[in-house]
Amino acid sequence: MAEDVIWKIFMQIILALQECHNRKEGKILHRDLKPGNVFFDFGNNVKLGDFGLSKILSQESIYAHTSVGTPYYMSPEQINEANYNEKTDIWSAGCVLYEMVAL
Repeated sequence: MAEDVIWKIFMQIILALQECHNRKEGKILHRDLKPGNVFFDFGNNVKLGDFGLSKILSQESIYAHTSVGTPYYMSPEQINEANYNEKTDIWSAGCVLYEMVAL
């Protein structure tokens, strides 16, 4: 993949996650970010999909506890069944970035 294409895709993933993580109604944790859940429209714009394992964190809860998702893309916190927050999605985005770069 060309470097500029990689950066375009990665930035759109990060911007989509920012929208999910900065909602007034509560943060949405995707919890299953992987290449199979990154879709493209006709203009090659990124769309995140498959929110079946997602979780909405209320104002009172700042961490999730359950271990769900695809193991290759799970953060160390999820693997160790520790508390985690929206940073777990950023870890998964980094795994997707690595795969795009390394092919």
